[in-house]
Amino acid sequence: MTNPINTPGEEKPNRPIWSKSEGRVDASVWRHEQENGVRHTISLSRSYKARSGEWRHDHFFDIQDLASVERLCSDVRQYLEKQAA
Repeated sequence: MTNPINTPGEEKPNRPIWSKSEGRVDASVWRHEQENGVRHTISLSRSYKARSGEWRHDHFFDIQDLASVERLCSDVRQYLEKQAA
């Protein structure tokens, strides 16, 4: 499910402008205003439940996560290309 966190003109500091999850993998897009324009960065993470019962996030992926990583990266590219158009 795509989660547009902020609508245009409502960007808030330290919040992604776009986020989506698939399986155990989460992707977010961050907007950075700079002197020479806007730059976007992408974060990918994997959620898992630790032995303590706490949910944790990691930036390492297992082979079974790779299809989700690939699809989310494709979705991020489409989102950013649409924003640039």
